[in-house]
Amino acid sequence: MSSFCPRFQAGTVFCYNVSMPARISDLDTVFETAITSLLTLAGAAVLVMLVVGGFHYLHAGQDKEAASKAWATVTYAVLGLATAASAFMILTILGNFLGVNLGNFTICAVTGC
Repeated sequence: MSSFCPRFQAGTVFCYNVSMPARISDLDTVFETAITSLLTLAGAAVLVMLVVGGFHYLHAGQDKEAASKAWATVTYAVLGLATAASAFMILTILGNFLGVNLGNFTICAVTGC
């Protein structure tokens, strides 16, 4: 077993044990992490869009054009959230109907499900 020990500027050394190279079955973890990260980023984007749209709406004053643009931003944020939630619900319902767990990503050809 070999180890990888990079040195950092502060003199700290972190060692990692490298036992085997990555395998194709490790893609399960990569895809699960990517999907979780994308959903987290989508939620953060919706939150930012709601805050920015609300801020612009509050500061629009009597300017009808600025108020309509701000309201459109809030509307699109809510529609994006609804789209993401409905996609998750459709996958869950379809998985229950077919008897398959669509939330669990596995490569059956490699791992032998």
